[in-house]
Amino acid sequence: MTADAHSLVRFSDPPDGATLLHPPTIVIIMFTEAPDPKLSQLQVLDTAGHQVAGGRMSPALGAPTTVSLALPPLADGVYTVSWRTVSAIDGHVATGVFAFAVGAQTVPPIPITAAPPAAPPSPLGVTGRWGLDAGYGLLLGGAWVDLLAFQDISLGVLLLVGIGDAVALIGAAMVAEAARENAAVDWSTFLGTSLAHGMELVVVPLLAAGVAVLAAWLLRGTARRIALSICAGLSALAMLANAVVSHAAAGPLAWLMIPMHWLHVLAYAVWIGGLAAVLVGIRGLPTIEKARAVGRFSVVAGFAFAAMVLTGLVRGIDELGSLSSLFTTTFGWLILAKSALFLTITPLAATNRWRYVRMGVTGIRPLRWVSGGEVALAAVIMVAAAFLTTLPHRASFARWRPRNFRNWWWKASTTAAWSV
Repeated sequence: MTADAHSLVRFSDPPDGATLLHPPTIVIIMFTEAPDPKLSQLQVLDTAGHQVAGGRMSPALGAPTTVSLALPPLADGVYTVSWRTVSAIDGHVATGVFAFAVGAQTVPPIPITAAPPAAPPSPLGVTGRWGLDAGYGLLLGGAWVDLLAFQDISLGVLLLVGIGDAVALIGAAMVAEAARENAAVDWSTFLGTSLAHGMELVVVPLLAAGVAVLAAWLLRGTARRIALSICAGLSALAMLANAVVSHAAAGPLAWLMIPMHWLHVLAYAVWIGGLAAVLVGIRGLPTIEKARAVGRFSVVAGFAFAAMVLTGLVRGIDELGSLSSLFTTTFGWLILAKSALFLTITPLAATNRWRYVRMGVTGIRPLRWVSGGEVALAAVIMVAAAFLTTLPHRASFARWRPRNFRNWWWKASTTAAWSV
């Protein structure tokens, strides 16, 4: 039995429901994601509910998704294994139980001790994810637009880049606090976990990007452009770090899905973040230079739009795993909602690109209104995306099925790993 969360049981020894002639000396569990050993717990209870073994999980050497717990000599009877994991990848909490019997005992169909339910999506975490994505967009979108779309760097857009960096840092802090609350530990404990290390990989380049933005504000000429270029590179690096600690890193195709996730967020930032920056840069009276800037943005945004669609399709297929999950899971419903909103925003983008951009100066005023609608719809889409990061992906959709001794080859290799 497992809770509807991320780090779920893929295999256990003893298996769920097994009746053993001889008492085991160790419990081995393979999870779908690597649990953080400092935050995850495992305990074995007897029929009376007394703990016979328990403590932190010990990961197998070279197998971070596999953990074990040594057992004392067990008498005949039914035993319940209760576990609580905090994913080392994304910080999501999962709980579950399974039972096995020793001797001539029958394992009851319902576990003796029910595990507490997994925590629901945290409003703080969802808000933080939204802020992190919004900050990424303003950071990278504003930087590239100021560097390449406008002939001269706009201080208004540069200010927007700085605001984006601040929003991203606040979002990262909220995500970290939500992860700490879900793990139910204090900050001193949390800072020593793999989750905190993952957030450091995101925060450090964001802090450096903030320094680069400040330098760009204070400098002039070529030095300002260099500083802003460094800011753009650091924002892309922060997005890559974010991809490494996302759902994309949890599956067997992580080597492919991490770049896909990264490119998806990059493309969104270039398109929607860049559009927000363009709206700031073309304030006031329409001019030829502003119309040219819009034209330059439109060319790059077209490629970003295509990249976002393609990478989003790949990521959606990977995370859903099956077509039925699209209609039978909350994760799938949110993807449908996100897709529906995206289909709504597409005609607006097409209208701008194929009509108002071609009108030049006279098209700037209507373009502002349509682009404002694009940005507003994108903000709503980002809410769905933020919720998606808190929900289980395809590894969680399939119910755990106990394995039998046909998995002897896996058990033999795992046992060898424990003996090292």
